[in-house]
Amino acid sequence: MRVVTGEAKGRKLKAPKTTGTRPIIDRVKTALFDILSTRVEEARFLDLFAGTGSVGIEALSRGAARATFIEMNYSVLKLVRENLKITGLADRAETIGADAFKFLRANATPASNPAREYDIIYVAPPQYHEMAARALALLDASPLLATDGLVIVQVHPKERPGVATVPLARLTLTGERKYGSTLLMFYEIIQENTIMSIQLKQLDYVIVYVSDMQRSLAFYRDTLGLTLKFTSPGWTEFVTGTTTIALHVVGSQGEEATALQSRPPAGQAQIGFMVDDLEATCEALKAQDAVFSLPPKTQNSGARLAVLHDPDGLGITLQQR
Repeated sequence: MRVVTGEAKGRKLKAPKTTGTRPIIDRVKTALFDILSTRVEEARFLDLFAGTGSVGIEALSRGAARATFIEMNYSVLKLVRENLKITGLADRAETIGADAFKFLRANATPASNPAREYDIIYVAPPQYHEMAARALALLDASPLLATDGLVIVQVHPKERPGVATVPLARLTLTGERKYGSTLLMFYEIIQENTIMSIQLKQLDYVIVYVSDMQRSLAFYRDTLGLTLKFTSPGWTEFVTGTTTIALHVVGSQGEEATALQSRPPAGQAQIGFMVDDLEATCEALKAQDAVFSLPPKTQNSGARLAVLHDPDGLGITLQQR
């Protein structure tokens, strides 16, 4: 077992005589770091079930900024430290004698240790004890992984079903590679569309198109018991919770009518969202091939809004907050 390339290329590493570790052969290690490529440079690396430290040491040799090695077996941990001395990489390494699961639980909240954050976390526990699945479940909610970080799970191919079926809320399987009796599974944090998740999660108002304002006003106020906010011949607003329901007379020539290029017939409705950055929201939607019947525009009333069409052609109004 040796360092494949980089600063400590060719240095031979000591291996334990025990059978409790899961060593990675040089061919698989070479393939792994070929996949990681420049991603390992300046990375903060966590070798969670370190064993001999071969993977974390390879990361340091290839330019990782620092590496943390977690190993509960003291005699094996001594080998990690000896291998770091052999390779001359100890100055960028941290070795911790601890159970990997206790380490994960001790760092389960950002307040536990705000300085601990890793770009790459390598998980290679002893085989056939479902430890990889347990570690993955803990890492799914762990602040130890950077938002653009990567978790790599090393298992035997027979262990794949147990790992692949772990319920995950944040991580997603983005790739896997099989090399004989070794399977590498790559997990990354699901990247949500920040603008959509933040700005469109609450419905702000509904526009209902009506043919007779007085009749509809009486229904929403007297029959439904909604709170009247504002009324005019062509536009009336009610409040329910945090949502405004606006009644708009079909054919009204009021200032708000300019907001729509074509108004639906009476009996239909549009929904509306208030957003903090109208232009940015529209650009994000355009990137997903959304169609606008009205691009961002300032109305006579001073409101700046856009109208988006859903797949059936109904309008969704986006208005600058």
